[in-house]
Amino acid sequence: MLRPNPPAMGRWPVRMAAAVAVVAAALAAQAQSVVISEIHYDPPEKALREEFIELHNPGGAAVDISGWFFSSGIELRVPAGVSIPAGGFAVIAEDLAGFAARFGRPSDLGPYAGHLSGDGERIALRDAAGGLVDEVDYGVGFPWPSASAGDGSSMELIHPSMDNDLGGSWRASGYEEREPVPPLHFVPAGSTQWRYRRGDSEASSPPDAWRYLGFVEDAAWATGQTSIGYGDGDDATVLDDMLGNYTSVYLRHRFTVEERSALPASIRLRVYADDGCVVWINGAEAGRFHVPDGELAHDAVGSNHEASWEEVDVSASLLEEGENLLAVHAFNQSLTSSDVSIDVALLVPGSGDGVIFGEPTPGAPNSVYSPVAPPQIRQVAHGPRQPPSGQPFVVTAKVTDPEGVASVAIRYQVVGPGEYIPAWLPLPPSTLLADPNRPHERNPEFDDPARWTELPMVDDGTGADAYAGDSVYTVVLPAQPHRTLVRYRIQAVDGAGNGVSVPYIDDPSLNFACFVYDGVPAYTVATLTVQPSGVPHTYSREVMNSLPVYHLITRAGDLRICIAYDGAYQIPKSNEAARDRFNWEGAFVYEGFVYDHTMYRLRQANDRYGGSGKRSIRFRFPRGNYLRARDQRGELYPTRWKTLNTGKMFDNKRVGNFGLTETLNHQLWNAVGVPAPWMHTFHFRVIDAPEEAPAGSGGQYYGDFWGMALATENYDERFLEAHGLEDANLYKLKDGIYDGNRVKRNQGR
Repeated sequence: MLRPNPPAMGRWPVRMAAAVAVVAAALAAQAQSVVISEIHYDPPEKALREEFIELHNPGGAAVDISGWFFSSGIELRVPAGVSIPAGGFAVIAEDLAGFAARFGRPSDLGPYAGHLSGDGERIALRDAAGGLVDEVDYGVGFPWPSASAGDGSSMELIHPSMDNDLGGSWRASGYEEREPVPPLHFVPAGSTQWRYRRGDSEASSPPDAWRYLGFVEDAAWATGQTSIGYGDGDDATVLDDMLGNYTSVYLRHRFTVEERSALPASIRLRVYADDGCVVWINGAEAGRFHVPDGELAHDAVGSNHEASWEEVDVSASLLEEGENLLAVHAFNQSLTSSDVSIDVALLVPGSGDGVIFGEPTPGAPNSVYSPVAPPQIRQVAHGPRQPPSGQPFVVTAKVTDPEGVASVAIRYQVVGPGEYIPAWLPLPPSTLLADPNRPHERNPEFDDPARWTELPMVDDGTGADAYAGDSVYTVVLPAQPHRTLVRYRIQAVDGAGNGVSVPYIDDPSLNFACFVYDGVPAYTVATLTVQPSGVPHTYSREVMNSLPVYHLITRAGDLRICIAYDGAYQIPKSNEAARDRFNWEGAFVYEGFVYDHTMYRLRQANDRYGGSGKRSIRFRFPRGNYLRARDQRGELYPTRWKTLNTGKMFDNKRVGNFGLTETLNHQLWNAVGVPAPWMHTFHFRVIDAPEEAPAGSGGQYYGDFWGMALATENYDERFLEAHGLEDANLYKLKDGIYDGNRVKRNQGR
């Protein structure tokens, strides 16, 4: 909505004040047709300076915007002689060259000073006299779009008549919902159908004949599963005669393409090579990795390269309908190299979660434009924040619509202790190690309608609804047992039949959630570690609550695979892509706030799998629902934490208490003005079983109580903001890594 204000009169003479009032009223009436209609506030690459704000004049006459300025968000005053034509747009760019390079057209105005916040802020546009023309106090996460934050899309207004200071009036540009499309694997990683031959001589005569489909002599080659190699203990097919005898291996894999015309313009080639290789599709070179240019003989060598998955997009025109051939010539760095490995995959990537977002549309009609709009849903809350067992709780939501609200309903899912239902299925161990970049798969159990119960919400003043007709709709959800997670979503339909469900589909939180909990109980030390008197010692509830209590609700099987206590699923340090994958999901709870669909993995390098005790874990919270953490004094940190790094408070070499020394070290640096990550100790609990403390378990880690751990602020762009530093390049030095892009933690603007 437009909210123009009259200019301040001060102590001007009455006549002058009256004249100015008439002019200001005319300007305000004219300005009512101009709205902030598109905001591109968080481009994927900050250094490219692609930000912009779009103004739209949906009226039937041109609007003179000379002298207009922004009083909040950015700094810019429009020069004289500028107007927006009827139905037209004015695009204001952060950087003229950056905008033109990105969108292929010049901006109308700019550059502006400052830049838009990636976490949300207030943008205020005023006319030449200072009257408020329009303002948007945008955010990230419900009720605002989430995909506009760093995914490449902008935030677009659905219709210019909508109140653009309400999050529900906006969508991410190109917003479209589709059924998720799984990846199409022509040759999967770890395939068992490879034909291979040792490179002790040329594979064919002429030397390139083996790269083509018509070569039939491969019937005499061996058949095996990738990865193929020796020396590092992780190859499915071992070349136990290669060391000292030959430096290369020839591989061929036939595959079928059903409908060539249905494929996209490009397909993806993925390679895991120690040390190098050349790849051909139907005889045409598709990729070359860590080897010299030109034709390479059977006894050539590659460059020294530790295997990690690399990928390139290649033209789908290399494929033929029907049978095709993928050929690979893999090379070791020398005859005496200690190891070699090769695996190759060819696929069409999937569409992830099925939500499609497009490019921003500066200076053009918004891609999400619609003459009809669904209801606005906001101010969703439940009370109490963390209800105890046996007590029903109330959920409320404010819902409005110009056509009137026809119905509002809640759909909720009860997740009992030990029964966590992830929205995304983790990759199985073999797939993760072979193909760590494969997208997660949606869990059909999470979306199963049978697991969701629907109830109406009312605004008639009955039951728990406080006031009739105040647009706040209410429902009472039934009481649940201790340690239960309750997920819920709100859906509404207006008088014209337009419906909406929140959170929106681009919100990775996927649902709102409530944690039913009776509080942390006292803890009795297991009988294996009793006092000298032989009487087990009990720590009171007061002691157990003296530190912040963090809960993780997850599937027991996922957590066991992640922490790899039995050693069967320890991700090798060489497979950095798999190590960095947030493959497991849970709900994180602190102070009654639920951060559902939080992803986690182990952290640290050589210390990651030390022994069978504690593990250091990294949690990644959903965008728009970052952790509200508190320091050791109980005060909120300046910024929310996108990532929580936990530490086990010791290292495997037992050189000292890292929980104590690291904390003191960082506090001393901060005390003398050298920014260092903030740290605090917390009480960690995990709900992955029906019982909170199984009787006779014989150890503290068999129940919810997982002891104490260290929380460390992540070293990233939010670290700079929290410590009052400029937005600059930030690096974290890592042992044995010399690639600047791999140690960079923030790209400064």
